[in-house]
Amino acid sequence: MARPQRHVLLAAVAAVILLVVGRPGPAAARRIHYRCYDGDPACDADATTDGQCTFELSLCGPGLTLCSYLTVPVRVHKRQVVRGAPLDKFGRLAKYFLRCRAPLPAR
Repeated sequence: MARPQRHVLLAAVAAVILLVVGRPGPAAARRIHYRCYDGDPACDADATTDGQCTFELSLCGPGLTLCSYLTVPVRVHKRQVVRGAPLDKFGRLAKYFLRCRAPLPAR
């Protein structure tokens, strides 16, 4: 086999391997972590110290064409996991880890 043909064949084999093996699957989900202190108006949607953080999430698909809006209450010292909208053309879902902490002491 001549050298140029061999390089083309190797490139084709490498491309097929990349398509089969390198394609991200559902296990390649993106992880996004949010932490909030109960009553913190920057992240607690109800801004009250009531034993829970209220997260407001806007989950949008590729190109921001389809969005869903969620309000997720999380008790203090607890964690909630929410699966989000697809992030890319492969349909990978994001995992949102929402954690609520006790309110900060007043200064």
